[in-house]
Amino acid sequence: MEKPNNQPSLEMFQTVINTLPFCVFWKDKNSVGLGCNQALAEVAGLNSPDEYIGKTDYDLPWTRAEADFFRECDQRVIQSNQAELNIIESQKQADGHIAWLETSKIPLLDSNGDVIGILGAFHDITERKKAEDTNISNQKLETLAALSAGLAHDFNHILSMILGSSQLAAMKIEKGCDAKDLIKYLDRIDKATEKASKLTEKFMSYSKQGEITKTIFNNSEMIEDVISFIQPSIKSPILHKNSFVNSLLYADINQINQVLNNLIINASQASSNTETIMVNVRSYNIDTLDENDLNPGSYIAISVKDKGIGMSDECQRSIFKPYFTTKDSGNGLGLSSCVSIVENHNGCIKVESSLGIGSIFTVYLPIYLAI
Repeated sequence: MEKPNNQPSLEMFQTVINTLPFCVFWKDKNSVGLGCNQALAEVAGLNSPDEYIGKTDYDLPWTRAEADFFRECDQRVIQSNQAELNIIESQKQADGHIAWLETSKIPLLDSNGDVIGILGAFHDITERKKAEDTNISNQKLETLAALSAGLAHDFNHILSMILGSSQLAAMKIEKGCDAKDLIKYLDRIDKATEKASKLTEKFMSYSKQGEITKTIFNNSEMIEDVISFIQPSIKSPILHKNSFVNSLLYADINQINQVLNNLIINASQASSNTETIMVNVRSYNIDTLDENDLNPGSYIAISVKDKGIGMSDECQRSIFKPYFTTKDSGNGLGLSSCVSIVENHNGCIKVESSLGIGSIFTVYLPIYLAI
């Protein structure tokens, strides 16, 4: 008598995963689709999970940059044989809207324990992101208020240059001077106008609200822009130690600007004697999941160091919590917003501090590696 086969069929397996309320997929070592559930087929605009088989991320509605990022994560998991968990990423879906996802990927192994691909799953966290973004926007307004005095000073200086050069040019014209004698005054006006235009452009870019837009950019240029933008607004001089780390980031540049602006302003407020603020950049590589829950890969570490009043251990444990503040006029959302931004870019923030010596805040962000 033949024993009944109690092994579940492929059809039963597909039926089970199709009932899951989140997206599941699996790929081979070359990031080519081997299968998925109905939830993923729907967000990808496919008629059925069968249509996913044989496709790569470049064949699906995601943007090129998103597909590059997905495949980069795939290859890290495959090459390291280690899972990457709770990856925050955006995804342009078949209906055209941008969703925010929390994704986990684990290596798929054969019977010999060799990696043959990856298994991944993600769920939509767009509503959670909207709530976080509301706090981030509120904090941005507070930061803009802190910057406004310095910007007003800069504009007054520029207007004085334009006015002074215009008056001198007018006096020269009255005396009947040659046109070539006016060139230097007109040149000053032109340069001052250009500087005002760039300052306005930076301010408008930083003030911009709305949907998060990730782009690929150079970290060194971004840091120099942040320092030149914020220096007129604070008394403490900022020293940027150029470590020749010129890496690319795939991030929302305005949000990363907001993080650095916030950390530098905090460092200035902690420096009662206007001590120098140090901004340093270095490379940081992780081979295995570390104590900060950073996934294996290459990162840049951007540190902001002050020689201010410092913090106690108790304060450091609470400093990133919403509504915790050590300032009389603070709302306690600044650093918690920074954490939300950085974690949404799959990074983290660490703090080191000693009372009477100062503090170092370090932001870790994954480097963009083109496939």
